Amino acid sequence: MKRIELPKIGQEAHESLPGWDSLRLGSPWRETIAALAPDSTPSEIQIKAIEAGLLTSRRNLLISAPTNSGKSLLAYLAMLQGALKGQRALLLEPLRAISQEKHDELVHLAAQLAPVLGRSLKVTITTGDYRLDEEALQSPPPDEGELVIATPERIEAILRQPDADAWLQSLGTVVVDEAHMLGDPMRGASLEYVVTTLRCQAAPPRFILMSATLGETATLERWLDPADAVISSVRRPALRRFLGLIEKGDDAAAELQDTVRRILQEPGTSVLIFVYQTAWTATLAKALTTFLGDLAGTSGVLCYHSRLSSATRATVRAQFQNGTSRCVVTTAALAMGVNLPATHVIVRDTTTGPGSPLSTGTLLQMMGRAGRGTTPGEAIILLQDGREPDVTRLSEELTATTIPALRSALVSSDTFGNRREPPLAETLLALLCRKPDDGFTMETIEQFLRNSMNGEDAIDGCRHTLRWLSGGERLLAHEQDGVWKATRLGQAAIRGSLPLPMACGIASLMRDIMSVDPTDAILRHMSKLDLLLVMELLASRPMLRKTFSEKLSEQIDQFTDKEETKSIVFQKWVRGAAGFSQAQEIMGSLQCGGEQPNKPDHCRKTAYTAMLRVIVLWQRANGALTSDIERRWDLRDLDEIQEQWRDDRLFLLSAMLPLMDVRCFYFHLKESCEASPDRITHVKRALQRLRAMILQLMNQVGWCSPLGSLFCRMRSTLPKGKGGSPAKATMLTLEAAGITSAQMLTTLTTDDYVALGIRKDLAAQINSFATRARRR
Repeated sequence: MKRIELPKIGQEAHESLPGWDSLRLGSPWRETIAALAPDSTPSEIQIKAIEAGLLTSRRNLLISAPTNSGKSLLAYLAMLQGALKGQRALLLEPLRAISQEKHDELVHLAAQLAPVLGRSLKVTITTGDYRLDEEALQSPPPDEGELVIATPERIEAILRQPDADAWLQSLGTVVVDEAHMLGDPMRGASLEYVVTTLRCQAAPPRFILMSATLGETATLERWLDPADAVISSVRRPALRRFLGLIEKGDDAAAELQDTVRRILQEPGTSVLIFVYQTAWTATLAKALTTFLGDLAGTSGVLCYHSRLSSATRATVRAQFQNGTSRCVVTTAALAMGVNLPATHVIVRDTTTGPGSPLSTGTLLQMMGRAGRGTTPGEAIILLQDGREPDVTRLSEELTATTIPALRSALVSSDTFGNRREPPLAETLLALLCRKPDDGFTMETIEQFLRNSMNGEDAIDGCRHTLRWLSGGERLLAHEQDGVWKATRLGQAAIRGSLPLPMACGIASLMRDIMSVDPTDAILRHMSKLDLLLVMELLASRPMLRKTFSEKLSEQIDQFTDKEETKSIVFQKWVRGAAGFSQAQEIMGSLQCGGEQPNKPDHCRKTAYTAMLRVIVLWQRANGALTSDIERRWDLRDLDEIQEQWRDDRLFLLSAMLPLMDVRCFYFHLKESCEASPDRITHVKRALQRLRAMILQLMNQVGWCSPLGSLFCRMRSTLPKGKGGSPAKATMLTLEAAGITSAQMLTTLTTDDYVALGIRKDLAAQINSFATRARRR
């Protein structure tokens, strides 16, 4: 393998930098910094940011500096400055895992700083796992101030609730970490919508945007005017970088193994290896563990990615940090700020598929994970069969002192890529939902878009997007007398944060069923399995990956024959051998099917694999053990993926609730089906029944455990004590101790529960309920 050395990221400063005293900070900032970063000296970017008015100005601030340059301290200082004014300070993180990490750290720091600041700051987290309740959204900030950590998508969901205006107006400071995510084609729109909407407030908050790969800042400075940019290229310690050219005839796997072995032969070293596909992490980790032997550490080479459970990810981080594992194979899940220091980084995969190279910013983020604190770092990008033009291009891009300017994710293009809707669709519909009764004129819509990052360019796609929202069978928005408003369907989709293709698909299916079935027997006989099947067919992320086979279809048919709960959608449209299934009809009605919606064989295979996911989720919701499910359906890693899968599906189920009672269905019955008042009443009852089933499903899916049904009954029937009722954490403690059935609970005494680590009052409740249940 040929190594080409690239310039180091961040040249070491030759002269010593002044200490904190030289910045002449007043109280409480001297004491705060001494508590947050004891025995430290300020980095170049910290000096520049403080001199630019981080703690004294109201101007917006753009902070661009390499990884490990001290941006986290600046973020915390900016948040504290806002909170000390009695306002809310918001920290936006791109991932829930990072949000949780920052929350835990800020809770600890807030307690540590209480004597210094003379107050106890409240720290709140709101992500997909933690949601602000209605009371919190309407409450003013506490007198001592509040620090809030959230993901952009969660704040976007809050923005869609008109009742949240007071909470949003209480935000005094907004810190955007990893701000280069503004240019991400899939997630940048959410972040830009949040910033744009907050900027449009009468008294907008102060924005602090931070990134190691922010690029040219002129566009952002114009957008956030008045704004200042502080930029530093100094990184301590500097990061050495290489391109590793694997020449033709060389064994790429062997070259990677030899590189990792050479690194780990040096004491105190550790390696992160970035690969593209999640499935490759476990395969490579296993091969490297075998090859490296003791060099890998007592825990061997581990894998880390977003499909792992939060507990497993925490375990991997702990083992890597304490040295029991010296090598972790990961995906981009670690590129965006998760704190996992390593001395070396190897980027094995530089593309996300043929013709889809990783951006320069993404490569820099990955390489920046090497060398943290005072530990020097080294990063290697492997290039297989590297052709001279490609090597030259990549070398020039990584050597360049500037990164291309961010391009707004709201700017429309002729093609939507993998999206099923225009880039502006969700943004414009969310805007219309902020004034559902009054609506917006085209002038006010365009004025909002002018406040986005690339305002005039975003306006170009506005009219096309509005036509998409109101066209065909979507009916998400409509225009009357020059005023655009969201329809009831559009409002339900936005306020539930339901993906627009999913909302349109469900509405289309309901209208089609009402049209073809005047007796409404299908609606009246739809079951929980039908709701899960519709959801899985429309879900953009099929968490469980299983290749279709005819043997699998036979197994699914056998299961549905024996299962007491029937799916009328599966039986009527999906079930059948090749050439006999009518899956294309149901997928056509749902407006899904990807690029092959009219190919019967493709639709049949897609629908059958969706039904497998339904069955697995159904079995877990009804208490089946993951080991039994894996054995029956020949699956792997269900324990790891089920947490994220369950969270995602719970979110979608809750978002589906409002769709079961929107006026467009009754309008369709009257205008298109010429339904009688009696039929409309019957349909309304059928939809109410579906709403009740969704709520029941959420309860079942939320308590996926052999003990789940018992705990649900216990919490609904037992009187609430001062300390509450036994919850999920208690159930998981019992499962971890091997208690997997209600029968086993009857063999335990209150003292046995306490010995397992369960509070005495909760133990008494469980013991009492289990005893009564046994007698019955």
